[in-house]
Amino acid sequence: MNLTYEQCLEAKKVLSDLMDTDLPVKIGLDIARLSNIIDEEAKIYAKAAKSLIKNYEVKPTHSEGSMVSFTSDVIGKNDDETRDLKKQKLLEWTEKMTTLLESTTKDINVEKIQIPADMLSLSMRKLKPIADFIEVT
Repeated sequence: MNLTYEQCLEAKKVLSDLMDTDLPVKIGLDIARLSNIIDEEAKIYAKAAKSLIKNYEVKPTHSEGSMVSFTSDVIGKNDDETRDLKKQKLLEWTEKMTTLLESTTKDINVEKIQIPADMLSLSMRKLKPIADFIEVT
């Protein structure tokens, strides 16, 4: 099964939450193994993302009322040129990050985790990222 890195990051969050759930040993072990595989792929993504952040010299900034935004230190001959260079650099970085998130992982070979229907209750938001990995019995 091939996943995008974005799918891996979403699944990683849900699997992390499931790691704190008391489950039968076999199901817990299967989830732990899947989590380890997803964690390895997430590390590959993190290394590539860190490299892009370094290459494009972007840094996260926090402002009140917004999520994280990114800025870049670029100096032009005047304020307009500086602003245009920053915008261009951030657009290039955003394109590269989007491409990275949409890139596929190596083939992940895992069997679906068998979970009895009445054993676990998950919201649809949590179920979606791991739907390809579980089978309700």
